[in-house]
Amino acid sequence: EPKGLPGAVFSVQLLNADGTVKETLADAATDSNGMLKFSRTLLVNEEQIILLTEKTAPAGFSLGTTPWKGCFVFLKLGADTTALDLDALSSDVGCNVQTVSNGSVALVTVTNEPASLMIRKVDEEGMALTGAEFELTKIDGTVILPSVVEESGEWKYKGLTAGEYVLKETKAPEAYKLPD
Repeated sequence: EPKGLPGAVFSVQLLNADGTVKETLADAATDSNGMLKFSRTLLVNEEQIILLTEKTAPAGFSLGTTPWKGCFVFLKLGADTTALDLDALSSDVGCNVQTVSNGSVALVTVTNEPASLMIRKVDEEGMALTGAEFELTKIDGTVILPSVVEESGEWKYKGLTAGEYVLKETKAPEAYKLPD
């Protein structure tokens, strides 16, 4: 089972039925167990639509190209379905919509990718060059080995922790020289 990550920050918004923002309720961060706890008294005589959007990934992790979103329709007291068009709402907000019965807890898992770095060595025309070598070090001098070295001229470093790094080209491709 994945370990919870502290420090992820989520925007919590109350939405209208058409997916537009009615009210921004808070920005909330996950605790030391990776749990996001947000309390709001919901009106039991009407549905409430809550949108969570991850704004900041935990240290050493990336939001990726599309931040995680989750939309939750909290049903009226005694209701077990909604009259809302959940497919339309999902399309409007850009994520899946989950219904939650009154008195229930919405539990979801959000997965973040460790921070990574990809280097691609190319010539003046943008064509991949092979034969170059790089050294990535932490600011304290600790050398980080590439996770993957490709024939295509790409180097991938995965699982990087938060911090400052120095990238140095140590060998130029054939017919090229190292920068001064």
